Amino acid sequence: MHTQYLLSIVAFLILYSTCVLSVHAAREIRTRSYKIHNPQQFFGNPHLNQTYFHKTINFPYKSGRVFISGNPEGTEPISFSHSTMIYATYPSSGSFQYSPGCGQKTMQPIDITQFLTFQSPAPNGVNVTIKYQNKFCSLGQKVDGTTVSFAEIGQVYIVNFEEDIEAPDPFLRLPWNYESKGLCCINHP
Repeated sequence: MHTQYLLSIVAFLILYSTCVLSVHAAREIRTRSYKIHNPQQFFGNPHLNQTYFHKTINFPYKSGRVFISGNPEGTEPISFSHSTMIYATYPSSGSFQYSPGCGQKTMQPIDITQFLTFQSPAPNGVNVTIKYQNKFCSLGQKVDGTTVSFAEIGQVYIVNFEEDIEAPDPFLRLPWNYESKGLCCINHP
């Protein structure tokens, strides 16, 4: 009986010693943020234009997921009045429109990676446009005794959670930031 167990253990050790074991860590994810705009208020005279704000931004894209967010970390909702339209142009195409109705609205960060329909990387960057529209209704506010159309938008960022495709897979990621203290991971004599 003991011989059988001993043979099983020896067979396991021989098999185990001939297998090449490898440990792979996940690639590093870098958060790259690009501000589209700051918070702003718009007043009509007395009405707002149908499109009361739009802006196009070009940002470099290599890999990873891309979000529109209210903060640079990609975690805060977007705040706006009426409706918003987000679309990507050259070298990709795709669009998203959100029209929840009248009033001040918020929308959780949205993944727009599917609009970036091209082969990555895009060395000349990707153009993304955000547009705010007043199509169906307006908010009113008194300015100097006259009621005028009003809209408000919060700050908005493009946030790219980029996989570092050029860096090798790290074997061990230390849980502290030794480089910020002027230290190095290599022992010096």
